Amino acid sequence: MPDPLERPDLWVVARLLEALIDGGHRMKRTPLQMATGVNYTVFSRYLAWMTGRGLVAIAQEPDGAAWVTLTPRGAAAYRYLREGIDRLVGGS
Repeated sequence: MPDPLERPDLWVVARLLEALIDGGHRMKRTPLQMATGVNYTVFSRYLAWMTGRGLVAIAQEPDGAAWVTLTPRGAAAYRYLREGIDRLVGGS
């Protein structure tokens, strides 16, 4: 079976990155998943894909809580995606 994120939905990637920016560049997994409006299975796949590409980092706390942090590469990717989306749909 092909990798479901072989061709990721860039709208979903942009929403995840934007939620992190809006959340102060650091959020726990559940609030991030809720902010993006995707189910947990989809969220987990995208989070793994984005971590593997250096767009986000995950820090595990001793109590088991995990924080997702936007990396500089992720912030640059968001700006690039946002510019492209704005050009495509005529946003501001």
